[in-house]
Amino acid sequence: EVINNFGGDEVAADKLLRGGSSGLNLLLGGNKSANISPTDIFNFKDQWGFYWTSTPDGDQTAYAIHFEKGNHAVVKTTYRRANGFSVRYVKDK
Repeated sequence: EVINNFGGDEVAADKLLRGGSSGLNLLLGGNKSANISPTDIFNFKDQWGFYWTSTPDGDQTAYAIHFEKGNHAVVKTTYRRANGFSVRYVKDK
């Protein structure tokens, strides 16, 4: 898993985000909540970054990772699939 390859949950964010050593340069793009109007824009831009993983967790949910500005940790948890999060393709070696 990408997070483990870059030091684990507690330190990987600095390496995965823009300017980090991973080269992924993930951004804090915010999210589009499933609970708000379809015409609303992403919330929390430049404060939080949410990225879907390829791991499902049932019919309505899937795993995602998220980052918070100023926090070095990466959090992996499940969210409703109706949420709008960023996607970054990572090729397996």
